[in-house]
Amino acid sequence: HIIASHIPEELVEKWNVKVHEYQNWNAVWESDYPLVKISDQLLIKAPFHEAPEDFSGLVIDIQPKMSFGTGHHNTTALISNYMYEMQLDGKRVLDMGAGTGILAILAEKLGAREILAVDNEVWAFENMQENVELNKCQNIDCWHDDKVPTSSGDFDVIVANINKNILFDFSTDFSQILKPNGYILLSGFFDTDIEDVNSKYASQGLTEFTQLSRDGWAMCVLKKQ
Repeated sequence: HIIASHIPEELVEKWNVKVHEYQNWNAVWESDYPLVKISDQLLIKAPFHEAPEDFSGLVIDIQPKMSFGTGHHNTTALISNYMYEMQLDGKRVLDMGAGTGILAILAEKLGAREILAVDNEVWAFENMQENVELNKCQNIDCWHDDKVPTSSGDFDVIVANINKNILFDFSTDFSQILKPNGYILLSGFFDTDIEDVNSKYASQGLTEFTQLSRDGWAMCVLKKQ
């Protein structure tokens, strides 16, 4: 009504005002927020939802806020599924661009002994801390930074679900801190970019181990020889 009242009358043909009855819009939003079943092994849910009684796999609680990584995107599903294929027991893992911390949390639940989760956005950093506590994780160190932690030692596995340009910027640092025979899981780009990503990381001494795609989104797994 306020907006329309400032429009010259000759420009207005017809407009209506509808008054909605009061309701708890947050409760309505929560009721429409879907659980994410990545596979028979992994379910991602918000803390205001209950996991199905017949689900026997891992359950991760993610408080949905402004950070990326609620499990609904194909790239998260691609990396999460592949992490189950790996042996993470006792491994040291870097989650770069961690967002909600979902992949770091999964790494701990899969047996990683030490995980460093890094994000440059303050709200993501605070959200990942909240989710780490929510999932009762003990082995995750959360950092607020925009740089690859090159001074923090070497990693057995690096996961990075970021955009293509940032993955290119980080390629040298990633290759530097990855242990020999270590793996990097990269996603956040389209399947049409796979060749470019592999070529960029090949120049850093990393070779493609496998690639996966889903609905146009891709993930590359590279190994340091």
